[in-house]
Amino acid sequence: MRFLIICFLLIGSQCFSAPILEEIRSKFPFIENKEQAESYIKQLENTKDLSSQAYLAAMYFFKSKYVKFPTTKFKYFKKGKELLENLILNNPLNAELRYIRYIFQHQIPKFLGYYSAKSNDFEVIINSNFLKKKHLNNLLELRQISEEHKQKLLQL
Repeated sequence: MRFLIICFLLIGSQCFSAPILEEIRSKFPFIENKEQAESYIKQLENTKDLSSQAYLAAMYFFKSKYVKFPTTKFKYFKKGKELLENLILNNPLNAELRYIRYIFQHQIPKFLGYYSAKSNDFEVIINSNFLKKKHLNNLLELRQISEEHKQKLLQL
């Protein structure tokens, strides 16, 4: 009986997180305000699957972008970075995780020092079957993308 309850809870949590995860994926990386990020954080906090956790980290990055105080900005940046880095450490070939980090490493101010894995992330992304037209367009719209990376993306 316990086994059935555990299975139901695990399967049920996956079913409930799937629609919100697809919604977030469709809007990523265009989260427009703190309230939107907070709403997604609340919906993702109790999920345990890899993709949901990755987008939870992304929402912390977005929240850091929209809060006012520098110490609060840094707190949410650090929380998102630690979560995403741990996920990548345990799943180094997951292209979706690398895609999320690659996006943020082009958007986060350089003085925070979060940009050293751009080339490595890019190689994992383009050597996977993860990229779709939407992802390519998102990558091409990055302000600080290198010309070399842009040319490789245009060849795909």
